[in-house]
Amino acid sequence: MGVGMLRRYHTQAPKHVNEPGDVEAAPKAQALTETPAGNASAEQWRTYAIEQRGADPEQVAGMKRDELREQYGPKPE
Repeated sequence: MGVGMLRRYHTQAPKHVNEPGDVEAAPKAQALTETPAGNASAEQWRTYAIEQRGADPEQVAGMKRDELREQYGPKPE
């Protein structure tokens, strides 16, 4: 049940609303904890590389999606 439904029938939303993993949590916050999909945009890959893998923003600024995915994505076993 989404927050909108709760607010319609209850005067206060429960305290757990917008905790990590909640359906209503920001997609960006959820997306950064996992590797982006292979066909995600280059911008999503840049954000992941910088925030999760510690990449230099200037270095990844000119990289294409496939280059970012190859360098910062999961390595096949």
